[in-house]
Amino acid sequence: VAHKTGNLPSVIHDAGIITTPAGPLIVAALAEAMPAEGRAFEVIQQLALVVYETAERPLRWEEPPRGATSRAVHSWQER
Repeated sequence: VAHKTGNLPSVIHDAGIITTPAGPLIVAALAEAMPAEGRAFEVIQQLALVVYETAERPLRWEEPPRGATSRAVHSWQER
């Protein structure tokens, strides 16, 4: 994992690249007004673990459907 945090009072942000069996995935977590900052760190750590453990198949990037606002759409490539 390569990541960069950005924390201020009551704001916890973390963005990173997680190297998975499916290839690198970019994840960003933004938390604001958390009752306990420690809990925000735990949730972000759990999110990274879930992303790593569930990314088993390579991602295939496709052009979005005509009229879509997103530049890229991902779908799971069958093995």
